[in-house]
Amino acid sequence: MQAADDKNAMIVATKADHLAEEFEQREGIEPHLYYEDFVEYVNQRLRQNENIHALVEETGGQDIHPVYYQTTQDEQGNIVPLRDGTGSVVTVGFDALLDTLGRN
Repeated sequence: MQAADDKNAMIVATKADHLAEEFEQREGIEPHLYYEDFVEYVNQRLRQNENIHALVEETGGQDIHPVYYQTTQDEQGNIVPLRDGTGSVVTVGFDALLDTLGRN
């Protein structure tokens, strides 16, 4: 943040699938279907850490943007990215992040 000077900065929580699992267990709803609720949950959860809270304050209190790949288990029990019918990895939050960054 110090190196950013007066530039706009945003905080992105990658690998948020770990929080997505927690959210789904606690709230009983799927985070990719209720993304705005998930964003609120991630922000509340991560801001409990004083270092992250201070970092968020340095951005002017902007929301943390969670992004992740949806995952599944393969035949060997390994966690792997979930793929759609075209073979593309199923992502969550990336489109919302790009929209925030000004994608047309």
